Amino acid sequence: MTNTEKERQKAITTAGNPARPTGEAGQQMLARMNESHAALTAWGLSHFHWRGDETVLDIGCGGGANLHRMSTHITTGHLTGVDYSATSVQTSHQTNADDIAAGKM
Repeated sequence: MTNTEKERQKAITTAGNPARPTGEAGQQMLARMNESHAALTAWGLSHFHWRGDETVLDIGCGGGANLHRMSTHITTGHLTGVDYSATSVQTSHQTNADDIAAGKM
């Protein structure tokens, strides 16, 4: 990553407010976090022994990528995500629209 790109990413993070993402910069930051945390999240989720009927609560669900990943393992259970950032909730809704419409989330 070039210095210019690092500076751009830092500016997005600052404007997006990691503690409570807001606005377009918050959406960009959430998208980047969803992508950059994917490998660590996949590793963590690989240690779960899924049955498919779990009830999952993701507190601080951010952009909803983890809910989406867990959803692939849940067949008859239900997933719920909560976040105090309206931007995070909106992004999570967009990420998981199909599962929300199906009543799975």
